[in-house]
Amino acid sequence: MRAASIATLCVCLCCCLVNADEWKPWDRFTSEEGRFSATFPVRPKVTKDNNGKIDTLQVSAKGAVDAEYMVFTAAIPALGEPLAILAKFVGGAFPKEAKDKVEIEQGGHKGYEIASEKMTADKARVFARSRVFYVDGRVYQVTSGSGTKPGVERLTDEQKADEKKFLDSFQITKGK
Repeated sequence: MRAASIATLCVCLCCCLVNADEWKPWDRFTSEEGRFSATFPVRPKVTKDNNGKIDTLQVSAKGAVDAEYMVFTAAIPALGEPLAILAKFVGGAFPKEAKDKVEIEQGGHKGYEIASEKMTADKARVFARSRVFYVDGRVYQVTSGSGTKPGVERLTDEQKADEKKFLDSFQITKGK
């Protein structure tokens, strides 16, 4: 019998158990406390950070599309409607390169989708698409980023499909 290697990642109030031998592309990752899940192109890395005010939990994966999910785990006081709270967050959290901000609804939660694009010094383009939601005192941000080679103007069809697949897979749940 072959021994399975188990990687234990302790993050905030979140311990995630992942069997390294069993991860397949686009498997669903679910946080231990059950507040969110998403499919990732490769096995995601889980990290936590605390800037002294707010704890963050970040789940990220590098692939044809860089997929990243971040939740601000400390409850943020409800200072109005979720979209009004998000509008303030979006205004300060996203670069000036953000070209589109559209109201969306996903899984019954209202939020924003923000698209941005910038050119690097070597004429490559970097595209990012984020969706942000404010649910139960937490800001959820899911971002897909892709880049092109220098001189290439657009993402490939595969990159666009992976970006959509990742963003659409994101789910916020009630938790345990």
